[in-house]
Amino acid sequence: MAGKFRFLPTEEDFFELFEEIADIMVESAQCLCELMANYEEAEEKGRALREMEKRVDRVTEEINRRLNQSFVTPFEREDIHELAARMDDVLDYIEASADRMKLYGVDEPREEAGELAALLVDASKLIKQAMFALRDLRDTDAVLAPCIEINKIENLADAVQRKALKCLFAEETRPLEIAKWQEIFDRLEIATDRCEDVANVLESIVVKNA
Repeated sequence: MAGKFRFLPTEEDFFELFEEIADIMVESAQCLCELMANYEEAEEKGRALREMEKRVDRVTEEINRRLNQSFVTPFEREDIHELAARMDDVLDYIEASADRMKLYGVDEPREEAGELAALLVDASKLIKQAMFALRDLRDTDAVLAPCIEINKIENLADAVQRKALKCLFAEETRPLEIAKWQEIFDRLEIATDRCEDVANVLESIVVKNA
């Protein structure tokens, strides 16, 4: 019994750290969405996104530090490492999307960029929902149901990206502008891909621990 109470705080700490990343992920996606709607605040939003990405880097480092020091973990070590890395990827691509818009001197966001950012908000909220359900691996549906929805969102993002490129090629004649927006759309879509990667890791954890 003594051992149980000794190790339980270590396990809880991992969940708390993952939940912290999930909170920041939602905050970051919402910030990107607000940037698309109010582009005059691009400088302020960009700074905020960079700080959020750094916060996640610090939490990820803490997860890896504790992983190296812990004898008991709530699920397999490689899954803890993979989950932290994939969540960090989402933040990296959200921040990179905003960064490219500033770097390329975008005057205003295209409509489809806002649509992709809104999908990232939805996917991030679902990741948060699944992450907070991860504490009780007996309730598999509470983790798996959001993951299924994230997969659907990723498919929607693919469709939005295709529409975005079709409109871009039809409406824009300047090759440089086309190249700029191709890369921005690519980063936004990859961010939704990385959300799906998080969902896949969560699904794997559930299957292994069912």
